[in-house]
Amino acid sequence: MNRYGIKNHLSLIVLIILVIFGCTQGKKEKSNKDIVMRAWEEGFNQGKMDVIRELFDESYIELTPYDTIAQGGVERPLQAYEWMQSVFGDIHFEVEQMLAEGDFVFSRVMATGNHVGKFLGVPATNRPVKFAAVVVSKIANGKHVQDWSFIDSRAILKQIDNSKTDQSREEKNKEIIRRLIDEGINE
Repeated sequence: MNRYGIKNHLSLIVLIILVIFGCTQGKKEKSNKDIVMRAWEEGFNQGKMDVIRELFDESYIELTPYDTIAQGGVERPLQAYEWMQSVFGDIHFEVEQMLAEGDFVFSRVMATGNHVGKFLGVPATNRPVKFAAVVVSKIANGKHVQDWSFIDSRAILKQIDNSKTDQSREEKNKEIIRRLIDEGINE
């Protein structure tokens, strides 16, 4: 074989290795996305607790911007589901975007429901709510082992507690007017 034949063969071998490795990675990521989507659809939207038990590992940990949730294992997503139902009743998650990279799956979802229980000190209003959430899930051996959850609490509060927001804004506006008047009089 001449020099160019060897280069072509080596290039072909490298290409085959890259394709095989790339396909394997793609299959793993698709499998991880399927696991996460099944948890959203069958577990949380359809309320199938057996699916949640199947898809979450005994070592599962949920992390939030505030802290690591003390409760872990399979009980944590079950508790989260019960809490969501008690606060937002008929809550439904619509997955708007899902990306996977290795063991991690990023879900951007829009949640809708009705405010039927106490949320951050605000008693039930029966108002409809819609809010965004982002969850980064780590999958190992076909199960959720960690989730980093971020929900738009501010959007929820704006929808369920307009009185505090309006009153606070009104008080701030009055304070600004008082300062303007005081500064205008003192000059």
